Amino acid sequence: MSFENIICYLSVCCLRVRRLEDRDRVGIRLPSSLSRLITKFLETNTTYLSISEFTRAALREKIQRDAPWLYEEITRDTLDKRRSDSERYL
Repeated sequence: MSFENIICYLSVCCLRVRRLEDRDRVGIRLPSSLSRLITKFLETNTTYLSISEFTRAALREKIQRDAPWLYEEITRDTLDKRRSDSERYL
């Protein structure tokens, strides 16, 4: 493995750790019936690997549908930040 490849690999690892640090934890309570419904859905649908992944996608879709202007603004800001972070580590 070349020195450049090692630096690139370490840069990607740093970005992954940084992204995890940028996440907030949100806890919610669900009615048992809704929790069972989500569990059954996840058992039959292979798109989502976890309830967390499903929940993030559902929240994104809801905001994108009900407030597309806000979704576009946040998405653009996030992409700009990731681009600037990746350039800093390369």
